[in-house]
Amino acid sequence: MALPVAVLAGAVVAAAVVHLRSPAEEGNYPTCPFLMLTGWYCPGCGSMRAVHALTYLDVETALARNPLATVALVGVVIGYVQWAVRRWTGRPRTRMAPAWVLHALVVLIVVYGVARNLPGMEILSPA
Repeated sequence: MALPVAVLAGAVVAAAVVHLRSPAEEGNYPTCPFLMLTGWYCPGCGSMRAVHALTYLDVETALARNPLATVALVGVVIGYVQWAVRRWTGRPRTRMAPAWVLHALVVLIVVYGVARNLPGMEILSPA
């Protein structure tokens, strides 16, 4: 269980840092390099502000900052819990994600990254 505990501890520390030092305040964190170079939002832009909002249990703001990251975080938490339970009980992994699921995730991320930069799709921008 050392690895799941270490991962959880790291996540808690990272969330605490983002909670205490708002990404919305200029100078606390570096600017997204993709945004700085291109002027376009990458699929991850707004993710730290979304996590910051979630540390205050503000789901509405988190969804406004990066809806994909906010929804993906739910999947990450579910995956972590499943992994930790497997490690705790000693059960081996019995299934893997099919390749089409991984390909669909890549397509989703690319389409989301393009869509959030299109006129009329401001709802997807990290505002």
